[in-house]
Amino acid sequence: MSQPEPEADTEIQPPPQKTEKVPKTSEPDTKKEPPQEESELLKPEELELDREVPEAVSSEDYQLIYLLSGPYLITDWDSQDMVDEAVRNLIRDQWQHQLPPRFQENERTPEANRKIYEASDLEKSMKTAWELRGVKDLREDVYLGDPEDPESKGEEIYSVAKLIRENYCFYGDAYALQNVSRAYARTFYEWSIRWGFRTLEYDVTTVTLHSNLMILVERYDKIVLVTDQESVEHIYASKLSEAFQTAADEVAAGADWLYS
Repeated sequence: MSQPEPEADTEIQPPPQKTEKVPKTSEPDTKKEPPQEESELLKPEELELDREVPEAVSSEDYQLIYLLSGPYLITDWDSQDMVDEAVRNLIRDQWQHQLPPRFQENERTPEANRKIYEASDLEKSMKTAWELRGVKDLREDVYLGDPEDPESKGEEIYSVAKLIRENYCFYGDAYALQNVSRAYARTFYEWSIRWGFRTLEYDVTTVTLHSNLMILVERYDKIVLVTDQESVEHIYASKLSEAFQTAADEVAAGADWLYS
């Protein structure tokens, strides 16, 4: 699918809030750093964009994001039950990987820790899209390996996947809320969803799993907001948002299918 040229769009409103049913069975996975004051945090509306054309997700990833092939293929989009079942299967399969999150520094290489901290420091002071890409690239180098170093091996770390997911969403929000390009915003949200799927692979609590599912609901809602009603992405994202919401509610209630 070709990437359209950027164009000015009407203002895009944030998605409506979803009702969350939070599981009561688990403690948080790890201690969190104290949040920055809200006034210190860069907002997407403030990011200085340079209108770089974003790389589209691969055909394989596009098909996975919208459940268009493989074991999760949805053949009848008029059947919400079929969409719901395909999403349950995707979540269950990802969850059964049970990858170790590697929260502690001694579970990661010194090089990975160096890049993690470098990205965090850069993120605190970033103002431009160029700097945001630098943050994202550092984190992707940790997770996937440095593309410029053939001997570099990636390290699958839960917190890194989660941060990359949010970097892509922040970039998408900047394009959407600054009314620069809906097409580019959609591309960044698709990347965010792809990384969101990776966060489902980890051995974390059901509280965290539920939170990650709710974030996927939000990301599909964002795609709905930046696409025309007649577009296939709009139709798919609408159905998938509803299905991930249903799955999140079921996880909150102790879904048996998660362990089948």
